[in-house]
Amino acid sequence: MAVYSYKCPNCLGPLAFDPDSQTFSCEYCLGSFTKAEIEASHIHTEAEQISDAAEAAALNATAEAAEMLLYRCPSCGAQVVTDATTAADTCYYCHNHIMLEGRLGGEYAPARIIPFAISKEQAQQRFFDWVKSKSFVPKSFFSKKQAELISGVYFPYWINDVDLYASANGRATDVNVWRAGNIEYTRTKTYRLRRAGNIHFEDITNLALSGVDRELVTAVQPFDPAGMRPFEMPYLSGFVAKRRDIEAEQLQDEVERKIHDYSAELLRDSVSGHGSVSMEEPQVQIKNLTWDYTLLPVWVLTYRGADGKLYYYALNGQTGQLAGKLPVDKGKLSLTALGVFALTFILGVLIGGVL
Repeated sequence: MAVYSYKCPNCLGPLAFDPDSQTFSCEYCLGSFTKAEIEASHIHTEAEQISDAAEAAALNATAEAAEMLLYRCPSCGAQVVTDATTAADTCYYCHNHIMLEGRLGGEYAPARIIPFAISKEQAQQRFFDWVKSKSFVPKSFFSKKQAELISGVYFPYWINDVDLYASANGRATDVNVWRAGNIEYTRTKTYRLRRAGNIHFEDITNLALSGVDRELVTAVQPFDPAGMRPFEMPYLSGFVAKRRDIEAEQLQDEVERKIHDYSAELLRDSVSGHGSVSMEEPQVQIKNLTWDYTLLPVWVLTYRGADGKLYYYALNGQTGQLAGKLPVDKGKLSLTALGVFALTFILGVLIGGVL
C-alpha cells in the first residue's frame, strides 16, 4: 500500500487543505497553493507500508487481529498504526499529513467529496460559544486543551438519486356545521382521491460506516449538494478520512423504505382544501436508482464524562450546523437547586410574615 504526503513546493513542509481559502497551505513558510500548483510541482513523498518484508509480517500479524494497518511515515520513518477504515491521518510524531492511497482506490474510490469550508479555529470558537450558552457544564469542557482535540473527519456516505412512479388512493372529508334558529345542521361530504405521477428525489444520504455513533454524524445534516466536487486525494490533506465498511447492498432495504416514506408524504401533501385526508399506502415502482460513494466533512469532539458516558460535539464542516450531548456538572446542579430552595424558603417566610 502506497503512503502519500503532499509537500510544500517552497520549503518541503507538509501541506494541509485550508477551508477558508480553499487552497493548500504550509504551516512553516506560510505558502499557499492551488490544487493545480501542487499537482504541477510533482513534489510529494511516497513510501511503501514497510520496506522490510519480515518486519512487516511480524508487526502486522498482531495488527491484523484488531483489523489494524501498520505503515511507515514517509517524512520521519515512524511506524504508525491505523484502524481498518482510516484512509487519511496525521503522524503523531512529526505531524505530517498522510494519505493511504490503497484505502480509497479501486472499488473504494469515492465519486464525490464536499471539502471542508469551516476551519479548525472557527469550529473551536463555535464550540466555545455553544458550550458557554449552556448551564451546568463541567469547567473542563471550556478548556482550550479540550477544544484542541477537535478533529476534522471526512465520513463516508452513500448518496442516492432516484426516479420512480408512485400512486395512491385516499379519501377526503369536509364537515360543515351551522345553526338555523334552534336547529343545528351538519353536512358531511366525502371524496375519493387518486394521486399518481413520476417523482424524482435527489441526495438521499446514508452513513456507510459502522461502529460510529450514527446520531453524532447524522444530527448535523443536511449538507448542501451545491458544494459537491469530484473526489481528489489532495482534499484529504490535514484531515482524517474514513473508508466505508457498509456496502450498497446492505442499505438497499433502508433506502427503499425512505423512498417509500418520502413518496407517501409527497402524495399526501399534494392534497389541499379539505378538512381531513387519509391516504392508503402508495404503490412505488423504482425506475432508476443511482449510488454515489461520497465523503462529507464533520468536525468532531468527544468527551468522556465523570459518569463514564461518552459525550460529543459535532459541527457540519460545510454549513456550520451543530449538535451535541453535554455532560452535567452535578455539583453545579446541586448548588443551583439548593439556591432555588433557599430563595423559595426565604420568600415564603417573608410573604407569610406580611400576611
